[in-house]
Amino acid sequence: MASSTFAAGPIMYFNDLNNFVIDCDNKKQQVELLQSMRRDTNDLLKDFFTGNWTTPGPVATKRSNWLVDQLLTEIKHTCYDNEKFSSISVTL
Repeated sequence: MASSTFAAGPIMYFNDLNNFVIDCDNKKQQVELLQSMRRDTNDLLKDFFTGNWTTPGPVATKRSNWLVDQLLTEIKHTCYDNEKFSSISVTL
């Protein structure tokens, strides 16, 4: 079974992700936080099937992954626009 590239951390509620404010002074930490919230297909299925039996909280979905990808892209274009982006590892 393949594991995620990044350690899976807790995820935010969709509304919190939707209101995420990009801060270029903390871009590296924000990229790491967002990348830790991405889930692969196996994680999404696991969250879908076990979501009813776990403690209340946000459940990872394809929609939340899409929003994380959009935020990572926005950070890339906003914060790394004037730098050599090839030296920074941002995986979508």
